[in-house]
Amino acid sequence: MNVEVNQCAIMYDRDSDFGEILVVEPQSQEQPTLLPSEKIDKGKLAHLTQEQQSEILAIFDKYPECFSDFPGFCDVVQHEIYVTDNF
Repeated sequence: MNVEVNQCAIMYDRDSDFGEILVVEPQSQEQPTLLPSEKIDKGKLAHLTQEQQSEILAIFDKYPECFSDFPGFCDVVQHEIYVTDNF
């Protein structure tokens, strides 16, 4: 079963109208372990010199966690949106 969701919902943290909110953790996506450089269409790099292509592919492989097909959780930056009742 392949399911995709494209939705975003914002709830006020002190709102009790919805009751208890349960969060569903994503299932791990087991994929064959290919290096990011092996997933790149080499035709998309044709505008680069051979040396530049080698350099960019080496960067992809050096930092594979940054070039994943599956989004992950980033805790480097925190973002807050304050919602007021004054409409």
